Amino acid sequence: MKKDIKSLFDEQQILDPKSTESLSSAIKAGSLQGFDYLKFKTSYHTLVKMGQDESMAFRSAYATAATLGVTKDKLITTARHYAQILHREKQQFDHALKKQLQQRVDSKLNETEFFKEKIKDYKTKIKELQSEITVLEKKIKSADAEINTSKDKIVTTRDKFESTYNHFMTTIENDIGLIEKYL
Repeated sequence: MKKDIKSLFDEQQILDPKSTESLSSAIKAGSLQGFDYLKFKTSYHTLVKMGQDESMAFRSAYATAATLGVTKDKLITTARHYAQILHREKQQFDHALKKQLQQRVDSKLNETEFFKEKIKDYKTKIKELQSEITVLEKKIKSADAEINTSKDKIVTTRDKFESTYNHFMTTIENDIGLIEKYL
């Protein structure tokens, strides 16, 4: 494919680069042989850049595809194939995100609870344990800061991915609508 998959979905390069790379790689890995939705989209983009309006570019790209035996149904089917690839990628991302939350946040929350209980026990003991309580209180503050930092990073990553994913899905759905409208 001559046109980079990333540029088919993010021409202005405004989406999160890491998420865009991940989704584009997944699409590339699941790329179909022959003339399909991606090749049609590449052809359409080329025609638009040459100055054709949307309707004419779609029809011209389809006329080329039709000479290769491609039908409207095949374009829609292959577009849905790529949408399904994106959906599977999102499921994998969601699973990994959940695992990261469990590893980085839940374990720290459990650790924090453990330290709080330990502090409570130490406060009932003699003054010699006061230094140990102070050490553990510092660990709690550190863990809270780490939890907040981890949560912020995970939420930011999720938001970037969700935004990129939604853009990819909207693009495909819009293209399906245009295929159905013009072909």
